[in-house]
Amino acid sequence: MPESERATLARTWDDQVYRWSATLGFRHGMSTDAVAAAAFAALSDPGQGVELVRREVSESERLLTARYVISFADPS
Repeated sequence: MPESERATLARTWDDQVYRWSATLGFRHGMSTDAVAAAAFAALSDPGQGVELVRREVSESERLLTARYVISFADPS
């Protein structure tokens, strides 16, 4: 794949992830607790934009877990 095409794909992916994080209320430098609170708020938001992002994130699970470490803490 040509480098220019790789760069375009990387920019597209970064833009997509930025849009998701902004819609879901995630910000750079958030603490674990703040991310958890924002995730909970996003899960309870009935808005169409949030619903679309939740679906897109779900459909991209394989790509996300290949790039980012996602772990779940025991809430107790």
